Amino acid sequence: MGLNSALVDRARVVRKMAGPRNTEGRSEMQPVPFEWFRARLMPEPAPEGEDPGRGRRRTAPNPQMMCGAFDLAGDPVEIRASDEIEVASLELGDALWRVNGDPVPIRKKRRVIGWTVPLSRLNEPRREDL
Repeated sequence: MGLNSALVDRARVVRKMAGPRNTEGRSEMQPVPFEWFRARLMPEPAPEGEDPGRGRRRTAPNPQMMCGAFDLAGDPVEIRASDEIEVASLELGDALWRVNGDPVPIRKKRRVIGWTVPLSRLNEPRREDL
């Protein structure tokens, strides 16, 4: 089974970029959505750890997203630690996530075939165009 058959959701990078300059000479930062790509959102439950004095305790969850190396237009997927990711999932719903660290490459021998990206949930989606 290949990586692409496991990617059942779709996602896109939403990056804040400088817009047109205003009258004071400063640029306003505006969110710019990029092209959709295939992905798989994996919201892991919070792991439980042993605490000898109190029994079990819960720690913070570590959701992740796997994605392919190329978007639907055939361009390389570029994800930065400062980006937000909009995910459209049939099973888990649609939501906006923040990248929570550097993407880790998924390799097949030496070639990069995808990325694993740590995420944290921002909010419910502000979706108009899906």
